[in-house]
Amino acid sequence: MSQDPPKAPDPINLAQIGRLAGVGRAAVVTWRRRHPDFPEPIGGTSESPVFRLADVSDWLIAHKFPAHWPSDQAPENITEPREHR
Repeated sequence: MSQDPPKAPDPINLAQIGRLAGVGRAAVVTWRRRHPDFPEPIGGTSESPVFRLADVSDWLIAHKFPAHWPSDQAPENITEPREHR
């Protein structure tokens, strides 16, 4: 019996993080600068880094960004932290 290969991380860029969180790309750049625990990029370039969606989701939840989301209206992939495998 063979196992499925590990699933590749879902990459997300700064603009996509902003859309996901309901803010602009500039706000995400500021979060990266002001929060040392912001997820590290998994690729891309210094001008256009990409991040692992699960890491960003966990970070947004931990930091309650954006605060205006009622829990029943948060995007589906930003409702519960994911366990790292």
